[in-house]
Amino acid sequence: MSYGIAHIDELEAFPIEGQDGLTWRPVRRHFGISAFGVNAYTAGEAGQRVVEEHREQDGHEELYVVVSGRATFTFDGEEHEAAAGTLIHCTPGTLHGAVAAEPGTSARRSPDGRPRTRTSRRCGTTRAF
Repeated sequence: MSYGIAHIDELEAFPIEGQDGLTWRPVRRHFGISAFGVNAYTAGEAGQRVVEEHREQDGHEELYVVVSGRATFTFDGEEHEAAAGTLIHCTPGTLHGAVAAEPGTSARRSPDGRPRTRTSRRCGTTRAF
């Protein structure tokens, strides 16, 4: 099959111990994706973690998409509300995390892994993707 379809609630759910209700949903594993990393995180109740507080290093950037519900993201101590459909970009070194502002909040993170580059056959340049 050349495609896959799944609702976030159909993915395996792995509660992360010590993270206030944070549940990992392995999108990459579900679809067998190997070219890039992608995962989803859910919180069943308001006030539970939907993104663990952490700081990325070594040039690692992250892009979050709030898939459902609403979350409060914190970046270096500054809070921002994010409704479903909101995109959040985190640069390396930014301390960040999020809690669900309503039940059933889900966020998707990509990429999960180191930046990748490729060389274009057309023009011979190297670009991040």
